This record gives sequence, structure tokens and C-alpha cells, in this order.
Amino acid sequence: MRVISAPSHGRVSIVRTKVFPQFPPSNPRYHCNARGVMGVKATYVSRRGYTGPDSVALEAIFPSGEYRRAGFGIVVR
Repeated sequence: MRVISAPSHGRVSIVRTKVFPQFPPSNPRYHCNARGVMGVKATYVSRRGYTGPDSVALEAIFPSGEYRRAGFGIVVR
């Protein structure tokens, strides 16, 4: 995962860490939701004292070679 458009009023850190899947109950892998697996997590932290809107765009590249880009609107309160 990488940042392709940085936030204007904060920063995003990306780390490899244990994450938990979120399969719906109808999925045969639903029981895997209780198991942590290695993954990637993005965390946004606003600049001290800032309140208001911000945004970030991320790109994720999966082991299969597939990639996705997504934009996220953020409201800092």
C-alpha cells in the first residue's frame, strides 16, 4: 500500500501489522475473522490543533498483482 495523494492537514503512516479479516457470516471463511493475519494498516493523524475536512488517496497492490486505488474523505473534530 502507498499514499498516492497525501492529506493536506495531517499525515498517513502505513505499517505491516496483524489485522483481522472481516468476512460476512454467509462466507465459508467467516470463522477466520477471529484469527489475526499479517496485513497492512494505514493510520491518519491530523496536524495538532486542526479541525475540518481532509482527504487522502491510497493505492493497494495485492499478492495476486491486482491493484486498487481509493480516496477517503476525513472529518477531523
